[in-house]
Amino acid sequence: MTKKDLTAKVLAYKEYKEMLKEAEAEVERLEAELKKELERKGVNELEVGEFKVRWTPMVSKRFDSRGFKAAEPELYEAWTKEVESRRFSVA
Repeated sequence: MTKKDLTAKVLAYKEYKEMLKEAEAEVERLEAELKKELERKGVNELEVGEFKVRWTPMVSKRFDSRGFKAAEPELYEAWTKEVESRRFSVA
């Protein structure tokens, strides 16, 4: 690939990233409005035409690795492994 091709790809990448950021912000705004309406009506589910909008409470269990590390540092170290990954960025 030529330098010109790479520059064009980086410019397109940055443009799409910005569009994605704007689209995600709009999705968050719309989601907040829908949640507000569910709260206003005092319901967890609302039928809207052919759609069902739900905002239901969920309970999940997660492992508290910080607490475990503080309580059992030797076990934590014994069961911890290093993982290598790569980070992509365009500045």
